[in-house]
Amino acid sequence: MIYDAFLPGVLLLGFGFKMLRPKLKGDFGEQSVSLAIHGMGLPIQNDVTLPGKNGLTQIDHLVLARSAIVVLETKNYSGSLYDNGRGQGGGWIQR
Repeated sequence: MIYDAFLPGVLLLGFGFKMLRPKLKGDFGEQSVSLAIHGMGLPIQNDVTLPGKNGLTQIDHLVLARSAIVVLETKNYSGSLYDNGRGQGGGWIQR
């Protein structure tokens, strides 16, 4: 009897974790970048939401450098990323 409820619970928990995994991985990547920048002694604002022409936009990190404000979008990917020629219809390739 208890196994009748246990197996669906385990399956549901496994499915829920699979759905949450990308979010957790992304949050971990953003936190790692934030800590690295903070460790450099640079002022940083994380998870900033700004209004735009098409609604709201979310920025992962705004960093105040000596002569610039740096906007960073964080991705927690493994492997190598290559820029296949910006402005030529290319884009990023992950391997």
